[in-house]
Amino acid sequence: CQQHPEVFSLSTEAMTSPFEHLLSAPNKDFVAQIFQTSFSCLQETVPDDIVTKAAEALSIQKEQAADLFRATSQLISAALFESVNTKESLVALLPGSLHSKLKSLIVSVVAANLPTWTQQHRNSQLSLPRLKDFDWRVDLKAASDSVVRMAAPTCIVQMNIQNPAASASEIATVSAHTFEVSKETLDTMLDGLGRIRDQLASVGSQ
Repeated sequence: CQQHPEVFSLSTEAMTSPFEHLLSAPNKDFVAQIFQTSFSCLQETVPDDIVTKAAEALSIQKEQAADLFRATSQLISAALFESVNTKESLVALLPGSLHSKLKSLIVSVVAANLPTWTQQHRNSQLSLPRLKDFDWRVDLKAASDSVVRMAAPTCIVQMNIQNPAASASEIATVSAHTFEVSKETLDTMLDGLGRIRDQLASVGSQ
């Protein structure tokens, strides 16, 4: 579910068409599910099978369903970024030419979920970078002194770090950091990480 928040002002004709696909929704619960899926996938790409099922349910092309998910994601992002707390403010984020009944339905769905989304969004925000993934390998590095030359084992570690976005209009970036660790340094790291693990376990059991 990768977020594409290029714009936060959705009051343009270009954004009208994706929302109007919801006029073919079988019921309000289906519309609510579209928005819930969009919220869950603000930082990722909506799974392909979900886009396909939505397209089939709405009798539209898959590309049109993808556009709909992007539009709903942008609306949710705008509401969260601007701390919207009234239905009037939500209406202002929608295209002015949108069908009135559909506009009321969208506002109703978003307003009903916004308090929960806001809390979950806040809980997911971290002021510090976070580890997304890591990989490692062991190499043999030539080491020498005045007397002997030998192959010393060393560990090459790569960590993928997600840097927090500066604002809701930006996508968090992931950067790779590669470094070399000797056996002695690795022993120290593992000892420290073990202490952290034990402390977290102790706090969690209280």
